[in-house]
Amino acid sequence: MTSKFETTDVDPDLLNAGEVALSVLFEFAQMEHVGPQTGVVAHEENLVTLLYESLLPGYPGWKWAITVTKAEPNAPVTVCETHLQPGEDSLLAPEWVPWSKRLADFREAQTLQAVQEAEAARKAADQLREEDEVDPADDLLENDFSDFDDEIDGVDIDLFNDNEEE
Repeated sequence: MTSKFETTDVDPDLLNAGEVALSVLFEFAQMEHVGPQTGVVAHEENLVTLLYESLLPGYPGWKWAITVTKAEPNAPVTVCETHLQPGEDSLLAPEWVPWSKRLADFREAQTLQAVQEAEAARKAADQLREEDEVDPADDLLENDFSDFDDEIDGVDIDLFNDNEEE
């Protein structure tokens, strides 16, 4: 751990404050979620953070950080702060992106997709028109289906007319 001060310059009571630090940590963390001590960070002569491995499910690589201090040389050790902090290999949430930016990116992607789909449809239609073997009656883009006036889905409805005389 990186420190501004060498641990030899720090009050030894702070370096050995594990019992006090853990007693406060166990007020809100379960014992089975706290692993062994992994380090010490000395911020000042009288301000130290003790680090413990986190065994919380879903927090691999995270550390419990308990910052302790002494107001005066003969004062008891007190806890300033406790929290979880990510380690070097911890899984972190991605950087936050404002909604307006995410929405703008989404709209841009939708517009690009629509342009690409329209271009692909134009190319397919042009290719169909350029092919000589396509009969204009079979070309779906050119056929208005007006030659099927008396048929529904290719079925001659006159065959089923009960009123028609034989």
